[in-house]
Amino acid sequence: MFTPRPAWVCAISLLLSVSAPLSARQLSSITGCVQDSTRAAIPGAAVILTGSDGAGRFQTRADDKGCFNLSGLRSGKYRLQIFAEAFSAYEADIALEDPIRLEDIVLEIHPIQAEVVVTATRNLAPANTLGSSVDVIDRSRIEASHIQTASDLLRNIGGLAVVRTGNAGGITTLFTRGGNSDYTKILVDGIPVNQPGGTYDFAYLPADNIGTIEVVRGPQSALFGSDALTGIVQMFTTRGTAPPEAEYSLEGGNYGTLKQSTALRGAWKRLDWSNTFSRLDTDNIQPNNDYRNASYFGNFGFALDSKQTFRGTLFHVSSRIGTPGVNAPGFTSFGPNDHAENLERAAGVTYSALVSSRLTQHLAYRYYDHDYNYFSAFGVSNIAHKRHRAEYHGDVALTLGSTFAYGVDFDREDANVAGVPHLRNNTGYYAQQQVRAWDRLDLIGGIRIEDNTTSGVSANPRFGASMRVRPDLRLRFSAGTGIKEPSFIQNFSTNRFFQGNPDLIPERSRSWEAGAEQSFWKNRITADLAWFDNRFRNRIEPDQFNVYQNIGRSLARGAELRTRARVKQMLVQANYTYLDGHIQESTQQFYPFRPGDPLLRRPRHSGDIAISWIDRKWSASWSTRAVGRRADSDFFTYRVPLTSNPGYSISDGSLAYEFARFGSAYIRVENIFNRDYQEVLGYLSLRRSFVAGTRIRLGRSK
Repeated sequence: MFTPRPAWVCAISLLLSVSAPLSARQLSSITGCVQDSTRAAIPGAAVILTGSDGAGRFQTRADDKGCFNLSGLRSGKYRLQIFAEAFSAYEADIALEDPIRLEDIVLEIHPIQAEVVVTATRNLAPANTLGSSVDVIDRSRIEASHIQTASDLLRNIGGLAVVRTGNAGGITTLFTRGGNSDYTKILVDGIPVNQPGGTYDFAYLPADNIGTIEVVRGPQSALFGSDALTGIVQMFTTRGTAPPEAEYSLEGGNYGTLKQSTALRGAWKRLDWSNTFSRLDTDNIQPNNDYRNASYFGNFGFALDSKQTFRGTLFHVSSRIGTPGVNAPGFTSFGPNDHAENLERAAGVTYSALVSSRLTQHLAYRYYDHDYNYFSAFGVSNIAHKRHRAEYHGDVALTLGSTFAYGVDFDREDANVAGVPHLRNNTGYYAQQQVRAWDRLDLIGGIRIEDNTTSGVSANPRFGASMRVRPDLRLRFSAGTGIKEPSFIQNFSTNRFFQGNPDLIPERSRSWEAGAEQSFWKNRITADLAWFDNRFRNRIEPDQFNVYQNIGRSLARGAELRTRARVKQMLVQANYTYLDGHIQESTQQFYPFRPGDPLLRRPRHSGDIAISWIDRKWSASWSTRAVGRRADSDFFTYRVPLTSNPGYSISDGSLAYEFARFGSAYIRVENIFNRDYQEVLGYLSLRRSFVAGTRIRLGRSK
């Protein structure tokens, strides 16, 4: 266990003292309920109230009956906004003098989804008010695709390159906007799952209980600290809603694939719950390449009253995979009998309180435990680390329609390097100001001070602006710096081929982006064009004596074009990414790590298109992605040295039919055209594969 620093006590005391005068001004309230066109409740709808005469900014979410309450409001003029996934945004001007009970608010289906995100600001914010590029994958798209792993859900996001070594269960890394694979912070319900120093293997995380994914590109260290140099990916697990339901699915396919999943979800009075158990078995394409994954995800909520809630998350993922090594013709495998075992366990609890209509407070504890073992003829290689994290976050609604956010995070990181335990602490203090001016200009500014017991103190600022030039045209800009602490191996390794250095300083980035978003045809089509520029310095790599040093620099810049169109039940999304990236400084003498070499496994050109069609009985999805030629290396395992990997294009599709109120059947086909390709040189990817399955769901209301 650990004892939080005195800053915790000071921060909480300050906030409680602030809440008293705010509460003293309580005068009135606004209540109402949100429904769809069939008069069904819309739980979780985001409600934002902004005072047009300097009365502040207030926010909440609708409960499981679709109802909300904002109290403690001064008399004055307000703008009420309500957002919900796949519905039109609701806006109304309200003159408040006495308590108001609104008539039921009906939201209509929106041509293009109105998105409200949490990750970009750590509080509710419409995506169209942010200076950063944001993408949201909602549950309806996840269910329509029938994708098995979280990493595959990210393949149709612009600016992201997902790279898997071989088949299911192979090492899976994520490159965002040309940054290294350890430059993106990964969160599950707020729980950081990166290893200290940023690395995360996406291979083992299933998609079964993921409700929403938010992807924010650009440096986010001003809010989230280390590992967020190029962006944040946050996955929110599914929450239970009334009435309770039970679900069972079974699917099987070629390559010896069999998967089962069971879910129990629901809500009763002040309690809600969601539990998902799943098991995946597949043989992949060669001996000793079988993969087994068993997982559990739980999400629990309890409301003490209308202003205080607890939210808890649990997950446990256990995997085993045979690792025969490279299997492409001409390559030599050095460990055909090796295998790996991976175990991830996490828990988190958050207490949220609306102290007054102006002040919201959050207290949280997060725990993550990762244990990875690789078994080879040379013995067992182990990577193990634990993270204990405590958080305090506050939001204060100020005058002029602005919100001030601030908080402190404390991390205790434990790891073993060559059997020797190591410990380090990291404390981050941050503040952020959000301002809306002239009802069309949104500004965000923030800074975070990071204090790491190993790498010292650093500051990371961020600024963003979003301006609505016309109703159909928005311009945006953001800039900031990012930071990544050294890994435990980089600090403490005793291996003579890569020796640790306890004096390393963090890797840093300086980035900016500018973009424009244009909508067409009554907002049924939107197009977003962005240019980004990332400069990375203090990159950690071995010197000529094999000792880790801060000696590297690299550049990654380019453009992203994103388009979306919705016509009735059909949603079409397309992305194109151009990346110009290369190494600027390095002491390495081998390709592709020398000065001037292109960035490893990050294509210059990539793009995709995804089509989803969802009806009452039928749902279907189709996606095609194209990845251009990219720098890669055989690393001395091929008889002729290789320096690049050819481009490829892959198409996947799924089709589902609800044959009864409680049952549906589906089929998913990957690599439909049976392409032969390698995401990583030397590792063959699966040829055409398919699964067919059925899902039984009891208790669901129509």
